[in-house]
Amino acid sequence: MNNGRILTTKEIQTVELEILKAVKAFCEQNGIRYFLAGGTLLGAVRHKGFIPWDNDIDIAMPRPDYETFRKTFGTRGPYRVMGPEDGNDYIYPFIKVVDTRTRLIEQAVRMKIEGLGLYIDVFPVDGFGDDRAAAEQRIVSAFREGYHLAYTAGTTAGLTPVQKAGRIARKIRCRLLGGRERAFARLCAKLGEHPFDASRYVGSTFGLRSAKELIAREAYATTVPVLFEGEEYPAPAGWDAYLTQMYGDYMQLPPESERVANHDMDARWTEET
Repeated sequence: MNNGRILTTKEIQTVELEILKAVKAFCEQNGIRYFLAGGTLLGAVRHKGFIPWDNDIDIAMPRPDYETFRKTFGTRGPYRVMGPEDGNDYIYPFIKVVDTRTRLIEQAVRMKIEGLGLYIDVFPVDGFGDDRAAAEQRIVSAFREGYHLAYTAGTTAGLTPVQKAGRIARKIRCRLLGGRERAFARLCAKLGEHPFDASRYVGSTFGLRSAKELIAREAYATTVPVLFEGEEYPAPAGWDAYLTQMYGDYMQLPPESERVANHDMDARWTEET
């Protein structure tokens, strides 16, 4: 299987789809709520599968389910959960489910994360209270804090002087807060002040669109099945409002010049495969 070459977009999609199927089976067996999210949900609605040029899968879970999944999925076959609690070189504030038979370097990150392979992203959806304006402030604040903490990981090798200064400043601040793990625990505790199931407004805390991720909880109250690469997966019942808020006229294809993958990946099989 391993011949040293970089995997194609189609091969990457195939590996990620198998991870998604494993996660689906685990969630169904354990009563864990999850939804297709972001570009993956858009792909399901618009293409009934991957956006043709896309190379990642995003799902989201209400915070209680996310924590259960994070603590119980562990390692299953070739798949394992990676998260900010696991090591000093993991630079994301949310978890990923990784295929350990692969090795991956994302060029935009400019650093190697030990053990990172092809993955699907799993985002927590938190509650942010009943007042829209206050909820927007909370999700933006949590988004910034999460990524500031995440980017205390790793070295400064390969960064520009400005990037190096920013990372060093974050590392110092994190130490003053008692370390990265404690700081993440405090952030999660703060997010728990407005529980998902009791909040009028909820959102994918670390989704890259920040305040645009915020939506009335009714959108997530129930799920509907959507087809993704020949198999049904749950989507929020309010998927239309969600996609409109995130992407505008989401059924309109972007210009050809913008039809590029979200992640610049160097993905290969390991020597053991």
